[in-house]
Amino acid sequence: MRTTAFPAILGRRLCCNHCIAAPTRRFGTEYNDDGEKRVGFKHFLLLICPLTAFSLGYWQIQRRRWKLALLEKVNNLLPSPPIPLPKDAKSSTDLLEFQPVTVEGRFDHSREVLIGPRSIITDEIPFGGYGSAWGSKPPPEGHKQSNLSNFGAPSSTGYFVVTPFELKDRPGTFILVNRGWIPTCNRDPFVRKTGQIEGFVKINGCIRYNEKVSLQPNVLQSLKICMLPLLCFHLLSGML
Repeated sequence: MRTTAFPAILGRRLCCNHCIAAPTRRFGTEYNDDGEKRVGFKHFLLLICPLTAFSLGYWQIQRRRWKLALLEKVNNLLPSPPIPLPKDAKSSTDLLEFQPVTVEGRFDHSREVLIGPRSIITDEIPFGGYGSAWGSKPPPEGHKQSNLSNFGAPSSTGYFVVTPFELKDRPGTFILVNRGWIPTCNRDPFVRKTGQIEGFVKINGCIRYNEKVSLQPNVLQSLKICMLPLLCFHLLSGML
């Protein structure tokens, strides 16, 4: 009996390819009927990692090219002399973004709109600051000035003030003027009366178009804080 059992066992192991390959299989690996590895869902998950890394790297390269092209366009346009704003809206929208223009008219401060919260991007902040929470310390020694730095204060949160501007040569026609950045402590117009210029003035600026909205529409009507495209400004300022 013992002499017939061993040949039967040995014969069964030698004649079966699956039995010979079985001891070399890894735990958790799936095989098909031919003994080959089966491609499963986890293999596709592993493939996503290099594809995602490649996509992010390509996006960063394209984003850098876009920024360099934008900076080159701005540097070429801003030094050019300002031109009068075209009389019709269609011609105005045909102008290149950042094209310097000159206009004459008066501000309607009662319908100003605040965009924010935003951080200031400048190095030209006087020591002592623009508000109680601004400009408490000078820039560090060796700090190189640039237009892409937001250094200057422990709290740089504030708002852009956008004010309707009625054109002198076209009564009843308004444009929107970004008058600049203010700290949060100056959000109330009453504390910045000196900036509420009255009467007709002549100003120089540059053409800007709508910003891309990356957040859900959010308008705080009571505070006049806006995070929407141009239509929002018209609604809040009563220009429609």
